[in-house]
Amino acid sequence: MADDKRELNKQLDDLQQELPKPAAKPLQKLRRPDWKWARIPAGILLVISGVVSTTPGLNVRFAAGFALLAIDVPFLRKPTARAIKWGLDKWHAWRGSSTSRADQNATAPRP
Repeated sequence: MADDKRELNKQLDDLQQELPKPAAKPLQKLRRPDWKWARIPAGILLVISGVVSTTPGLNVRFAAGFALLAIDVPFLRKPTARAIKWGLDKWHAWRGSSTSRADQNATAPRP
């Protein structure tokens, strides 16, 4: 179980590095342990709105809801971590880059 949680946290860290700052900042807050009271209802609402949504492009809410719920629900951690990894791999392939933004920032020279 601890390995699943560690893998989920690694994938969420990678995802957070890829997101624009306005989206990454709320994710960073919601991942803190003391925000569990907001994370679980937000995750449930996102999953429900993703299921009810008729616009395929907006079904990102469904995945975001599962990502939030996986932080607190142990049996969702492993499949969610795999899904995030798959999505990031597809994103990097689509962008044509073999490295993530986090890797590029780490190797970029500092001014």
